[in-house]
Amino acid sequence: SGYSTPAVVGDRFYLLGNDGLENESARAFSLKDGNSVWSTRLGKVGNPNQKPSFPAARSTPTVDGDALIALGSDGDLVCLGREKGDVRWRKNLRSDFGGKPGQWAYSESPLVDGNLVICTPGGADATVIALRKDTGALAWKCAVPEGDDAAYSSPIVVTAGGTRQYVQHLGKGLVGIDAATGKLLWRYAKAVSRYGANI
Repeated sequence: SGYSTPAVVGDRFYLLGNDGLENESARAFSLKDGNSVWSTRLGKVGNPNQKPSFPAARSTPTVDGDALIALGSDGDLVCLGREKGDVRWRKNLRSDFGGKPGQWAYSESPLVDGNLVICTPGGADATVIALRKDTGALAWKCAVPEGDDAAYSSPIVVTAGGTRQYVQHLGKGLVGIDAATGKLLWRYAKAVSRYGANI
């Protein structure tokens, strides 16, 4: 079960799903017959006591070459080999970066930009981060002043005013972050859902 959208590449499709609240997995299926090719457990379902209650897998995995980057709803960020689902590296946005998701847990699809993986732990110290795609090592972290929860949106690449930046929708509005350095460039605090569900 879950709310993941499939990523279709070649003769397979990939998505996240959960079996109960203890097992959330990245999964690969054959386009030809729908049969399972592999399944790799990411962790448990995040924020199971959310209200209204819709706990389940949410993110769409990101495919880049022979790698698949998956973010589980509890903050388990895992780089897998696309062929067999083998784990190359693993991080947890909560425990490794002090992350703070919104009420309905982590829901973004990680952005792969060259050798960087951009994602949003939320919180005060590492609101948005860049990791090395090959190793999972931290390249930079951006702390948004006063902190901000991760929302339910995925970062995008934008070039504005001659500056390449990552734009992300957080719990309290939009931010723009310098793609080269991770420096916060701007914040627009008016784009906020009255339901606390920025998507």
